[in-house]
Amino acid sequence: MVGASREMVSRVMKDLEERGYIETLDNGSVLIRERLGSLG
Repeated sequence: MVGASREMVSRVMKDLEERGYIETLDNGSVLIRERLGSLG
């Protein structure tokens, strides 16, 4: 839908989690821990 490959989305999600912006919960939900400014 957004024109991104599955691999790229996985990389970005992992990076956001390592930086502490998001947390992936055991049930598969994603918790947004900190509001992001500009992503670009």
